[in-house]
Amino acid sequence: MKIYLLTVIAILIGFIGHSQIKSSQSQHYILSNFSQGSILLKDGTKQTGILNFNALSKNFALKKDNEIVGLSQSVINKIDTVYIANRKFFRKDNTFYEFLLKSNIELYVEYTCDLSTATEGRSGYGSSSQTASTTPLMSIENQGNLYALELP
Repeated sequence: MKIYLLTVIAILIGFIGHSQIKSSQSQHYILSNFSQGSILLKDGTKQTGILNFNALSKNFALKKDNEIVGLSQSVINKIDTVYIANRKFFRKDNTFYEFLLKSNIELYVEYTCDLSTATEGRSGYGSSSQTASTTPLMSIENQGNLYALELP
């Protein structure tokens, strides 16, 4: 009986110790890591780089010299197809979709996510008021250049 009880306690301690695993990668990227990818433009040219898709901004993020930047709107308008990690993305109606299946029907997926604060939905003592809240920004565009801001 003591062995059985000690076994159950050891298993429970193991579950408790691994219940919260923090990820070093932000949750708004659809791939676990940035991967080598290629961007096929409408004029037929091809560009390559280390890419990932940001579901929060609905834009591709390019890793360049340990800095992560979003693609500018002028580049996005020229994109035909993006290939990354054996996946195929295309742009339709100003939105990126991942192509999943083509048979009698075509199947696509659109990735989205929402950014919320730790105090969102709270009421009562310790909550924040809407008049004291701030609006989070993902990027700032200035003179045609898109500057990425750090996301939580």
